[in-house]
Amino acid sequence: FDMGRNFTGWIRLRVKGPAAGTKVRLRYGELLYPDGMLNVLTSTCGQIKSAAKLPFPEYGPPAVAWQSDTYILKGGNEETFTPRFTFHGFRYVEVTGYTGSPELNVLEGLRLNSDVENVGSFLCSNERFNLIHNMVSWTFLSNLFSVQSDCPHREKFGYGGDIVACDEACMYLFDMAAFYSKVVRDFADDVRPNGGFTETAPYVGIGDSGLGEGAGPVAWGTVHPLLLWHLYLYYGNRQIIEEQYDRLKPWVALLEANAKEFILDNGLGDHESLVPKSKALSGTAFYYYNVRICEHLATVVGRANDVKRFTELAEKIERAFNDKFFDRKTGRYDGGSQANQAIALTFNLVPEKVLKSALDILMKDIVENRNGNLSTGIFGTKYLLDVLSTHDRGDIAYSIVNQESFPGWGHMLERGATTLWEHWAFSDNIYSHNHPMFGSVSEWFFKHLAGIQCDPKGPGFKKIIIRPEIIGDLTWVKAHYHSIHGRIGSQWQLDEDRLTMGVTIPVNTTATVYVVAKNV
Repeated sequence: FDMGRNFTGWIRLRVKGPAAGTKVRLRYGELLYPDGMLNVLTSTCGQIKSAAKLPFPEYGPPAVAWQSDTYILKGGNEETFTPRFTFHGFRYVEVTGYTGSPELNVLEGLRLNSDVENVGSFLCSNERFNLIHNMVSWTFLSNLFSVQSDCPHREKFGYGGDIVACDEACMYLFDMAAFYSKVVRDFADDVRPNGGFTETAPYVGIGDSGLGEGAGPVAWGTVHPLLLWHLYLYYGNRQIIEEQYDRLKPWVALLEANAKEFILDNGLGDHESLVPKSKALSGTAFYYYNVRICEHLATVVGRANDVKRFTELAEKIERAFNDKFFDRKTGRYDGGSQANQAIALTFNLVPEKVLKSALDILMKDIVENRNGNLSTGIFGTKYLLDVLSTHDRGDIAYSIVNQESFPGWGHMLERGATTLWEHWAFSDNIYSHNHPMFGSVSEWFFKHLAGIQCDPKGPGFKKIIIRPEIIGDLTWVKAHYHSIHGRIGSQWQLDEDRLTMGVTIPVNTTATVYVVAKNV
């Protein structure tokens, strides 16, 4: 059975059998093999794909831990089965043991997710962008089940890194105020004895390249302070900062303790990058980023002494970062990969006088070395698009997103994807086909194509910025975001040399609107 798209949820099976005890088995997967048989390997729990060598094989994991349900008929009249204690991520369902030839209407797919209200919409004249945005939305919902998971089948874990990459995109689409407040508390509940935040919350024992005692890597631990900042920025939630503030200083102290001369060689780097990763660069950059976020949070709650301390520490990290990684002759940061340049630029680690040279290296790698393609992973992708638009090169960001060849979102669409992949390349045996981390592209749609942005001077969108980019072959964009103050709308249409803009803001708010013009 083909449900028509990848999603997360249940099935409803209608079945009638002549004898009690008849077993109907269902298996779930995201793909089919060329011969039409079910491929379960991208959704296999814990990558368990071979027989376990145990002294008692009847106990422990199965040979292949695919997703499955078994229904035992009571016999007689038509029966209906829906799982009650689990959910699955799938597009295809294999049914065996069914008496007779099943018709299409005997199996129905039921989509599930946590109850988060839709608060944003985006449409534009580029149909590929609309399809990408739709993929993002379905992927996010597929991974919202009390925790924001990395995938809805293989792990179902609440990885902090995936949230760091796409929380803002998620907030433009859905009301995440209560959900992300819970996520913050989940990470606080699992904080390690050394003050470190875990890689996942709830904690499941994973701490890849972490900071000791079960603490995760720095970029994944960033989720706690970053969500505090974004809950304030998007929803004006100051109370949760007060509640969680005491978790911040032990976290920063742990980062300090693991750094050597303000360089933190820690973490997984730009996970799923297509080029070699610079672990020390990204680790140090995220160290700096955490300290700056804590500086902002301390300012919000009026902790002047902490503000001073965080500011001084950040300045020391910034100097060490540039001394260690920046090549003043070339403008490259530790080899000059797209991720390295974008991370340094996004975190404002690049000195003003060399800003142009650092940006030039980024542009050269995209346009000349990569033929207009990206090479970034989980974090670099988010920061790359934002940096390009922030520095008036949204045309290059547009070209990257609009690519239909590998690597990119268009390539996923060309291969029939309806949700986002974990890896830029197609995989039929390892990588998930329902993974949110590359969903940061929808943040770019809202922030830069529609231009809807929150002014930090007025958190909760009390003060609004409307700054759309008129780029590429776009002729119109229409978007809205329902803030805590009300509906914010931004739409524009280009007819040859005539630009028409429509802006809606809630009562008792103010907006700064940027109008694009050839001549003023």
